[in-house]
Amino acid sequence: MQLNPMDILDNGTIVTVGNKRGTVVNHAVEPAHPYGMIVVHTIKFTDKVKILTANRRKWVTIEEKTQRINYAAINY
Repeated sequence: MQLNPMDILDNGTIVTVGNKRGTVVNHAVEPAHPYGMIVVHTIKFTDKVKILTANRRKWVTIEEKTQRINYAAINY
């Protein structure tokens, strides 16, 4: 499910961004360009999808990485 610009996810919510999965650490409301406000979430990534064959995928553990992600890229 996609987020709207002002949707706020609780800390600890599991989300996916592209082929990575992680948990929400915190969020910040920041100004958008040219006007308005958006929510930017900080996510700690822990897993990544590994493609085994055309129909099989598997979540594998990766080194933890923290990134700030715009609302538009997050699926939950």
